[in-house]
Amino acid sequence: MQYVWAVGELKYFDGQMAQIGDEVRLADGRWRGIVVGLIGEREFIDAIRPEDWAFLGKGVLVNYAEVGLVHYDTVEQDVELARRAER
Repeated sequence: MQYVWAVGELKYFDGQMAQIGDEVRLADGRWRGIVVGLIGEREFIDAIRPEDWAFLGKGVLVNYAEVGLVHYDTVEQDVELARRAER
């Protein structure tokens, strides 16, 4: 699945909203990560301080074990939803 932008919201290609805790993977299978921040919605896991990322304005933060935090602010075709967050 890829990300598409709605007004201030990040959705996966199939229309599902991205959520904190979603597990994502790169399409080539190299990295798996967890969504830890929805910048436009000011929604973050407890360990992430919103004021540190607000300057970006929009996007999603994914924490990959291999490289750490990655910010996506545009459509990324190589990022797929692997598992929906449990709420």
